[in-house]
Amino acid sequence: MYFIHSENDSQPPHQQWDMFNALYQAGAPTNMYQMWTIPDSDAHAFAYWDSPIYDTYPLSTSWLVKNRVIGYFQYFLQHGHTHF
Repeated sequence: MYFIHSENDSQPPHQQWDMFNALYQAGAPTNMYQMWTIPDSDAHAFAYWDSPIYDTYPLSTSWLVKNRVIGYFQYFLQHGHTHF
């Protein structure tokens, strides 16, 4: 799962952390979920679909939310990781 929000998102930020912590406490493998914050944005949901992800090294703005989300699901579906 991907938990993505923008820095100035209207969604209360604690909701994302509540879900993240619930998965952790339930023993879900931590490689099955990630959290990202998109800096300097107030976009919500698919409004940030084309926003860059700034966690690459070297830093690259060519990695977009949509690339990461689609790639994540393709990898896990192709390798049989469809559940915890």
